[in-house]
Amino acid sequence: MLPLVVGRLLTCGPLPLALTPTLFLVLGPLGQSTTAVGAFADVAPGVVPEPYAEGFGVLAVLYGVPVMGFALLWFCLATAHVLRARRHGMRFSMTWWSFTFPVGTCVTGAEALARHTGLVAYSAPAVVLYGVLVGAWATAALGTVRGLLRGELLAAPAPAPVVPRPATARTTSGAVR
Repeated sequence: MLPLVVGRLLTCGPLPLALTPTLFLVLGPLGQSTTAVGAFADVAPGVVPEPYAEGFGVLAVLYGVPVMGFALLWFCLATAHVLRARRHGMRFSMTWWSFTFPVGTCVTGAEALARHTGLVAYSAPAVVLYGVLVGAWATAALGTVRGLLRGELLAAPAPAPVVPRPATARTTSGAVR
């Protein structure tokens, strides 16, 4: 899906305003796969023989570092698109829930990398992303409650304006056919 999303952004420009938050969905598989590899490395010492158990720890780092690097790069790109969409009048819609799960997987992925590397360079992003996650949940929940109370989320879409068909007249040259 990622090549399709990137191709769409490159050839057609930014997504429609209401769909812009869905760019964060790309983060889901990136963060979750890093979390999963880290979880395998955590349980490997009790399950597989020792040279292989240590290999899972190495794999967690070798896989997780580039994947989380790309995830953070994509996070910045998606954030830039959302800020642009907000400046152009993007209003709350249910697509704002796209900010929650994918960012949550990046939190757990960064935490797994911090655990396996011992580097603050991964602990700090995990903490910052956790703050973003809490803010995203609060914003999406508040927007949903507000939209339900106002009736905006359950309302049917406004009908498309009826535009009269263009009038066309048949003209003849006066020649006999």
